[in-house]
Amino acid sequence: MKLKRTRKDYGGGTGKEIFESALFRVVLWKLSKGTRTTISCNLMPISEIDFDGKQDFDSDVKCMEQYSIKEILRMIKYQKEISFADGQKSKINEIRRTFSLNEI
Repeated sequence: MKLKRTRKDYGGGTGKEIFESALFRVVLWKLSKGTRTTISCNLMPISEIDFDGKQDFDSDVKCMEQYSIKEILRMIKYQKEISFADGQKSKINEIRRTFSLNEI
C-alpha cells in the first residue's frame, strides 16, 4: 500500500535504523516536532523519501511499493549506467593484463 509522503520540517533530533537490506535503509526519526520515517534507496544517489509518523517498512517489497514508476525507471537507468561503466573498466583491465600494458 502506497503511503502519502511528507515534506514537513520536524526540526532536529535523533534517528534509529529499523530496517536495512542491500537495497534500502529505513530510519525512524524522533524529532523535536514529531516523528518521521525515512526510506533511503541504494539503487540511486540522493533517493530519500519521508513519511509522517512511525511506519512499518520491514521488507524490500514494502519499501519498493513507495516509489513511483518514474523513480523506479530512474533506478534501473542509473544501475544500467553503473554496470556498463564497471564492465568497461573490467574489460580494459583484462586486455591490459593480457598484453602486459599496465603502464598505460
